[in-house]
Amino acid sequence: MLSSAKQVTLSWQACDDDGKARPPSPLVERLRLADGSEEPPLVGAVLTPVPDEPRPAHEHAVIAGLHGPRVGFGRVLEAALAEATGEDGRPLAAARLAVLDELDPDRRTADGRRRAAVLGPYFGFVGVPREGADPRRGGMAVTTVENVAACPWQAFLRRVLRLEPSPDPLAAAPGVDALLLGEGVHRMLEAIVAAAEPGLPRDVGGALGARPVAVPWPAPEELDRALREASTRLTREEGFTLPGLERVLEERMRPFLEVARRLGWPEEGARAAVLGVEATGQVTIEGADGAERALSFRADLVEDVAGRVVFTDFKTGAPLSKAKTHETRRKHLLAAFRRGEALQAAAYPLGAGGRAADGRYVYLRPDLEDETRVLEVAGEDPELPSLFRSTVRSVLDAWDSGSLFPRLEQADTNREPRRCSHCEVRDACVRGDSGARRRLARWAAGRKEGRGALSAAEVALRVLWSLGIGGAEGGEEEDE
Repeated sequence: MLSSAKQVTLSWQACDDDGKARPPSPLVERLRLADGSEEPPLVGAVLTPVPDEPRPAHEHAVIAGLHGPRVGFGRVLEAALAEATGEDGRPLAAARLAVLDELDPDRRTADGRRRAAVLGPYFGFVGVPREGADPRRGGMAVTTVENVAACPWQAFLRRVLRLEPSPDPLAAAPGVDALLLGEGVHRMLEAIVAAAEPGLPRDVGGALGARPVAVPWPAPEELDRALREASTRLTREEGFTLPGLERVLEERMRPFLEVARRLGWPEEGARAAVLGVEATGQVTIEGADGAERALSFRADLVEDVAGRVVFTDFKTGAPLSKAKTHETRRKHLLAAFRRGEALQAAAYPLGAGGRAADGRYVYLRPDLEDETRVLEVAGEDPELPSLFRSTVRSVLDAWDSGSLFPRLEQADTNREPRRCSHCEVRDACVRGDSGARRRLARWAAGRKEGRGALSAAEVALRVLWSLGIGGAEGGEEEDE
């Protein structure tokens, strides 16, 4: 390749992003030895002036932005924008300066210090739901409430604006990730139950009024056939054409299904008393304005267990609590409710129409101990109704007031939430901006008094920011 051109320039990075020296490749070293060349010259920076050539306006603007005072940056920016667009650069320059002053207030000035002490629109104040086609005016699912509690800004981007993740140019070849595996296991369990009775109710109202259907575990050959069909269909739906990937998914699902069989069908010939499958229901809650709000939920399985209705949500990920005693797991689950997590388990018994009911998560990961697999809450739990409603109201207040801030920090630990590291829409967030993070955390921690001076959106932000603080920690506590 090098010999095919009359003149060739070879270049390489002298240092990496951290400033550490980076050696040239062995090819470059061999060519230099063979040619007897001297130490190559360093390439100048992008903005290095060229002798006897005037610097264009946009380079002046970059240098002014990096090294000059902000007060003079606007005039240089106007000239750069006028040169680039051929139009008057003052309106666009003024707009960009306003954005800069809001995102990064100049604390050397009185106005900058005033701005830095409050929160502006870039901290998730999106306004109240509008009339008409605003998607926030529709029904709300319990899982959306959980998402808003975890990070209101992420929920807004994904659930309201429907943003898709940025394409990853370094993405690996398609494989069986956690989402694909979880979807496959859920489909298989649904197919096993539906094979025994295709007409099982798929709504909670119908399930509560139905007679239980005795559902057996399929024979080995039937299970193999169903696994093959489900994995093939799912990989095709996801657009995966890599040959053999469906077999990989099939084998990955087997251990999870074996756990489900052992828990739900512990003996040979055992039959589960099923009332419904993939059943949708709703629970109502009174909002701050006194009006009732309906929140929808879905249960993977609805069963009759000794006269009680049991709603099950199967999970293929890590359990919320690894405690082995029922009392400690209950404490962890209630703490999760306070933080706005695992609310679907709480919604199940509250949406059972007054029937004696339990809600539970069943974790199917093969590497777990059986004592940690089931996390459940009884409808008679005295703390359940008030705890669920107070948490949901905090979320709904933020949702209704348009206070959908980015949760850049955990209010009780001052650490970045783990979900930020794998957030699919982090490119549309101020995550990674330490100034924005400290500004938000200082404001949320420092405005506990003077509530009358705050707007409804600010009050909702402060309440949701501190959601769950003061309750028992979940998931890490050892059994007593």
